Amino acid sequence: MAKPVVDGLERDLGARMRVAHIDVESDDGRRLASQHRIRGVPAFLLFDTRGEVILRQVGGRPDPGEVRTRLEAAEQAVSR
Repeated sequence: MAKPVVDGLERDLGARMRVAHIDVESDDGRRLASQHRIRGVPAFLLFDTRGEVILRQVGGRPDPGEVRTRLEAAEQAVSR
């Protein structure tokens, strides 16, 4: 189940990233899922500060180590 992993990332990295839980059954959720071509749940997308997807995980749990690695790379790119 992805929720405990995402909740842990939110708890551990909340000062560095914002987590949004989207209900794909809502009108807004359907629109966002279509916009990002999400065809399954759970889905996890990590965006950089420009709004570009830098990590996409659909149909499984995100790897916390990979999230941290991508987040650090995005932070370094911004500080350059």
